[in-house]
Amino acid sequence: MDWLQDLAKLANEHTKPITWWTPSGLPVVQSYRKHRSKVLKLHIGERMLQANISEETSTLDKQRQANGIAPNYVHSLDGAALALTICKSQEYGVSSFSMVHDSYGTHAADSPVLADTLREVFVEMFEGKDLLEDLEESVRSSVPGVVLDVPARPPFGELVVSEVLESEYFFA
Repeated sequence: MDWLQDLAKLANEHTKPITWWTPSGLPVVQSYRKHRSKVLKLHIGERMLQANISEETSTLDKQRQANGIAPNYVHSLDGAALALTICKSQEYGVSSFSMVHDSYGTHAADSPVLADTLREVFVEMFEGKDLLEDLEESVRSSVPGVVLDVPARPPFGELVVSEVLESEYFFA
């Protein structure tokens, strides 16, 4: 999370939104803008009502950019896993789905196929890949001609991604 926030702060220094592509091919643009509030006073008959109106400005909200990058990045990967799982499951004949965020469901008869497919997609998404390197390159390309002093990416842990293929439980 710290590394992601540091990356967002570097983009902030150049007032650039953060963009990346998910493994499913979806482009993501994180561009939180500051808001300006206005108070409208409305007279309706004998009554006076107040309404607060918020409008977006063109100024990047640097605090929200830094705070939002970690959850937004992780959620984009969850979304990519969901989209790729549905596409691959359809190739295996599964056609009914019930999805909420990162909970996956289908008819009972298709559950084993969906469970296996989700694990396969996870391995395809993460095994042998450095998605943080891809994110870093995306941020670097958003400020061409500028050398960014990006801190070292966090090291990989000991997880053997392919072991999820044998796990009894994986997602819901």
